[in-house]
Amino acid sequence: MKTKTNRIIALLSIAVLCFGLTACTSTTDNKETTTTTTTSVAEVSAESVEIANGDKSTSAVVANGTTAKAGTSTTAAVKNGTTAAITTTRKTSITTTKRTSTTTKKTTTSTTTSSKQYCYLSIECSAILDNMDNLKSGHDKYVPSDGYIIKNYKFEITGKETVYDVLKEACKDNGIKLTAKKTSTGTRKEIYVQGINNLDEFDCGKYSGWIYRVNGIAPAKSSSMYTVSSGDRITWSYKC
Repeated sequence: MKTKTNRIIALLSIAVLCFGLTACTSTTDNKETTTTTTTSVAEVSAESVEIANGDKSTSAVVANGTTAKAGTSTTAAVKNGTTAAITTTRKTSITTTKRTSTTTKKTTTSTTTSSKQYCYLSIECSAILDNMDNLKSGHDKYVPSDGYIIKNYKFEITGKETVYDVLKEACKDNGIKLTAKKTSTGTRKEIYVQGINNLDEFDCGKYSGWIYRVNGIAPAKSSSMYTVSSGDRITWSYKC
């Protein structure tokens, strides 16, 4: 009876020992399975993937906070458990410079040389300044202090104007009194200048009066007979 009891105890002990070993093995397997399952869940239950683009690496962040690094590409798990390849895309910024061709139009202005012709006239009575004692009484007010009544009057030549024509126009433009009379020499009708600016012949001496010169030369003809040319400089002078 005792022997039978001992045998039962021994069997029970062996059974307990076997059960214990089986339980340990099962626990270890469960732990491994759990670990595997946890990893799988981490991969499968990823809800978001964040990609940080760089020159050489890309980081994929899954929902549980695990970060996976990759070089050219990274493999990440998405919701449905499938594996998606995340490829780093390098964006190349291309700046296109648009060159606008500006065409500058050169406007050539044709300058036409003026074909107008001019001559110049001056009227002076500086000789009277040295002979004021001989001047007719009350005429000193007609004598300018510098001796010039008109200086370098510019006259445009449009035809065959004479020296007298230029004198007449100059006096008219400057409000100066001109006294002249017509004379005849043979068949020629001439004009003789008697006075300019109220300074008449014989007002400053027995032989005083007006004479004219063209370019410094006194022509041997009446002013109404001398045709002017472009650039001529005419001077009317009162001589005492």
